[in-house]
Amino acid sequence: MCAEETLRMKKLAPNIDGIFLAICVRKNTLMVHWLEVMVMELEELRELAGRYARGIGADNTAAAYTRQWEAYQAWLRVNNIDLNPVDPSPVTMYLTHRVVDDGVAMTTLVQALSAIRWHYRVNWGEHTGAFDPSLKALVRNLRRDYGRAAAQKKPLLAVHVREIIAAGEANVTRCKKAIWRRDKALLLTAWASACRRSELAALEIVHVHFSKAGGCILTVESSKTDQFRHGVRLTLRSGAHAVTCPVCVLNAWCTELKSVGCRWLFPSVQAGHITDVAINPSDIGRIVKGLVQSIGLNPSEYSAHSTRAGWVTDALAQGRPESTVMMHSRHRDQRMMTVYNRGDTSALADVTAAAGL
Repeated sequence: MCAEETLRMKKLAPNIDGIFLAICVRKNTLMVHWLEVMVMELEELRELAGRYARGIGADNTAAAYTRQWEAYQAWLRVNNIDLNPVDPSPVTMYLTHRVVDDGVAMTTLVQALSAIRWHYRVNWGEHTGAFDPSLKALVRNLRRDYGRAAAQKKPLLAVHVREIIAAGEANVTRCKKAIWRRDKALLLTAWASACRRSELAALEIVHVHFSKAGGCILTVESSKTDQFRHGVRLTLRSGAHAVTCPVCVLNAWCTELKSVGCRWLFPSVQAGHITDVAINPSDIGRIVKGLVQSIGLNPSEYSAHSTRAGWVTDALAQGRPESTVMMHSRHRDQRMMTVYNRGDTSALADVTAAAGL
């Protein structure tokens, strides 16, 4: 080993002892390269450990916080305002600007404040302007004067699902395509399971277990409300008609996937061929919009969440207990049943008439 390599090794591993250095001499440059890889892996591990220690959370949360923080910094630069961690006024002015001038929703405002607080906490601690008590009053007053009802997409009800399947099956050319068979299985599974789009995209064939008695069980390993990956098992019951039965359609689709050696339950389909790449969660919304458009509905009024909302709406309309619905949909707050129950409330007028008014 030359002097340059020895010096290089000492820089990579300054605490190396004489015996280990003698071994390194025998290994020559191979040991140098091994140390470089080891140091690189340690740096990656240190970065990952730092991220967990700072509590940045899931990837989507990290990305959202980064966008919000960059937007805040850009606003400071445009307005020639210094980033003073102690002074709360830049934060209050920015939040007011976002609501009054940009017209953002309250959910966006709260996310922006959370992102700013997170960066302040990491860099300067909690005794800073971003944690000033006045910000709580600011958000409350902005919500009072500028708050508005959240825009909700329409629920995709069972009647719509039946129409979509009937329209697709009537198209002989379309039925022969793998993309239709995937979309049909995706639609029925999404509706019957009330899963979120991220959960659907993460499903693999091994997560589906069919019962001899009929029905199947979906294993959702992690979700928005289960970030510690405890997992949950969802039961799908067989339908009354084979063409719209989620279990029958899913069973046939799994058989096709196994024949081509695909791992994912809902893979990407390219040029008519099934790939071994999972579908992107954002594509599920596009698929739902295309399916509702095929039966004459306005695609802008629906989203990937419409299948989940549709199942809850239909279940409550059938008189199913809210506790049972929440167990399947995995909602924690019973108040959400009011939000997701988007059915017709005109029948409540009978209560007034029955009361003699």
